[in-house]
Amino acid sequence: MSLLNKTIEAASASFVLTISDLFGPPIAISGFAPDDMFDTDAVKPTTVTMGVDGILSGGMVFAEVVQKIHLSPDSPSIPLFDAWYNAQQFSRKAYASSAIITLPGIGKQYVCTTGWLTNYTPIPKAAKKLEPQEFEITWQTVVATPIA
Repeated sequence: MSLLNKTIEAASASFVLTISDLFGPPIAISGFAPDDMFDTDAVKPTTVTMGVDGILSGGMVFAEVVQKIHLSPDSPSIPLFDAWYNAQQFSRKAYASSAIITLPGIGKQYVCTTGWLTNYTPIPKAAKKLEPQEFEITWQTVVATPIA
């Protein structure tokens, strides 16, 4: 992909989630909120400490990647998150996931591994209209690669 062909639209993005112990094949997430599809928190991959003599030391640390997914209240993907949460409550066991997120506009794909459901919104906020629901997955790794 040339630099001239890159775009910043999110409409062509895809998010495919796999929870193989529960559902088997990958499932495409759809029905995102109107203004927010998903986002991640910043990652702190280095820890630093300042010695009393003013010398700064640093070192690499492993850091999880927290991702929030925003779905419209009528999203066909909300039952997936409901089933994931309910299965964990019933079995008293956490189920790991993986995902592939593709952003064609910028020519990147993100491979997400060992993700855990770390925040679950069971009911949408009911105001003048039903508001989007937010779900959170915490990933062990997220690796960006160019789309082949």
